[in-house]
Amino acid sequence: MPLVISIFCFVNGLLLLIAEEYVMLIKKIFPFLLLPALATSLAFAATNIACVGNSITAGYGLAYQEDYPTQWQNLLGTTDYTVFNFGVSGKTMLKTGNESYWSEGAFTNARASSPNVVVIELGTNDSKPYHWYAYPDEFLEDYKSMIDTFEILSSKPKVWICLAPYSNNAGWNILDTSITLRINPDILQVGLDKGVNIIDLHSTFTNTSWYASDSVHPNAAGAVALAGIINGYFQRDTLKATQNGNVLSAPPGYAFQWYLDGDPIEGATNNTLTISTLGTYKVSVKVDADNNSRLVTQALTVTDINPPTAIKERIFSMNINVSDEKLHITLAKSMTIQADIFDMQGRLLKSFMWQGFKGTNTFIIPTGNLQQILRVTTDKTSQFLFVPVRK
Repeated sequence: MPLVISIFCFVNGLLLLIAEEYVMLIKKIFPFLLLPALATSLAFAATNIACVGNSITAGYGLAYQEDYPTQWQNLLGTTDYTVFNFGVSGKTMLKTGNESYWSEGAFTNARASSPNVVVIELGTNDSKPYHWYAYPDEFLEDYKSMIDTFEILSSKPKVWICLAPYSNNAGWNILDTSITLRINPDILQVGLDKGVNIIDLHSTFTNTSWYASDSVHPNAAGAVALAGIINGYFQRDTLKATQNGNVLSAPPGYAFQWYLDGDPIEGATNNTLTISTLGTYKVSVKVDADNNSRLVTQALTVTDINPPTAIKERIFSMNINVSDEKLHITLAKSMTIQADIFDMQGRLLKSFMWQGFKGTNTFIIPTGNLQQILRVTTDKTSQFLFVPVRK
């Protein structure tokens, strides 16, 4: 590390070249040695992704760079994303006990990596009887606490959580019955309470050929498949709610939960929501019919809940006089007007921007001697009007 720092001090450009070439190798070999200063100096990618988890994330039984975070990095490429593997084998979400992920250096380094995205895959080891029955009421609250611990970081990461995949190994005290009946219902409830994205690995990571012989861990092909599943939902994370006056609408889905200022709204489980309070809204959408994966829409800040009046939102009269190269527009209210002139091949010739006022407005349009097309729009409507223009 002193050598890297000295190069940075004297030859900053050289460090940039070295880091871009070797940052991936460094973070794979020494994932838990990334102290905050080093992590900052190597963070050239636009988005840092921290994969938090147990041995399924760590890559137990796999060769070097066969783990799912590495496979996800391969899918995303290295230009815009850096994926860090902070998985530690055998660890639990529970804070209590000597196998807690909370006590690991990986947890410290995950937070120090300035993550923009955090993917949590924990719960499999919590299903073991000597963990679950000793602390049955702590798992859910500890999970919520971990989400909070990441969300308060200055990098403001978006947190994703995963329902634990199928696992069944009696010799390790891991039974899928416990995962199905105890762990995953709690994780799903956490996701709904906290309003975060949920990936249902239990329903989607199901091909038996993806599992090692221990029936718990992904094999090499499984790690590739796991990365593909997570990346698939990651790429679908573009949902937006819309507003029409005092009614909000969710994108298409199979179940819904609305939130106001980060808190779930009791009983707000329809695809539309009639509101009477200003604030920031979002909605969790069950995006697939056959599993419990959910994506949360982008935040929608509502500053006005009065239903729009149609007459105020459109041009209600337009008169074109082309003989004297003048455009006459009658407006219901003051608004910005843009006019674009195209030739008959669709090539833009000229653009104009004016401030229109309530009533009749007259603007000069130099159309020239050729037949052309005039497009007029305003800042209050998405309506486009196409008018053939001749001199």
